[in-house]
Amino acid sequence: MIGPPFSSHDLLKYFETACRKQNLRITPQRIEIFRELAQAKDHPTAETLHKRLLSRMPTLSLDTVYRTLATLANNGLVNKVETSESQARFEVIINPHHHAICSSCGKIIDF
Repeated sequence: MIGPPFSSHDLLKYFETACRKQNLRITPQRIEIFRELAQAKDHPTAETLHKRLLSRMPTLSLDTVYRTLATLANNGLVNKVETSESQARFEVIINPHHHAICSSCGKIIDF
């Protein structure tokens, strides 16, 4: 876990170091998924991430996004936020925190 402020360069270095410690290959897909998720303010689903990344990576499959998020979550690089929805939401763990989830609209708020 890293704390703000951090630059894109620092974030990428953190990601690469963490992947090496976990013996994970550093692939362009993993880098872009992590980078997009780190910039997100809305705890996106895998489908949302996939849509955001398609313009930069037109051959990226939804299955790759799902598998990458599962791998990164299993290795502590991203957090899977469980909701009452059927779709999990994800975030990069910058600082440990809790979540409040609106039961009406499903919005997730960090606190």
